[in-house]
Amino acid sequence: MSPSTTVVICGDARSNYHEPEADHFRAFAERAKATYWLNPEPQGYWNTGDSALGHYSPWCSAVVECRTLRQLEHFVEQVL
Repeated sequence: MSPSTTVVICGDARSNYHEPEADHFRAFAERAKATYWLNPEPQGYWNTGDSALGHYSPWCSAVVECRTLRQLEHFVEQVL
């Protein structure tokens, strides 16, 4: 990984009630140019139950709901 790397994570950030180990996430996110998290869950579900998204989001350039092709297209347009 280099300072020109862009990291894109696609997932719901559910921890299955395990320790989120956010320090590991922070370590690589800080080395990247940008880190984006595309979450397929509706935003209202974030940080509920076993969602660990709140542990990761401080080190993300953006956290985006991405459930549809339209949302994905919008994200790509914003990043480019």
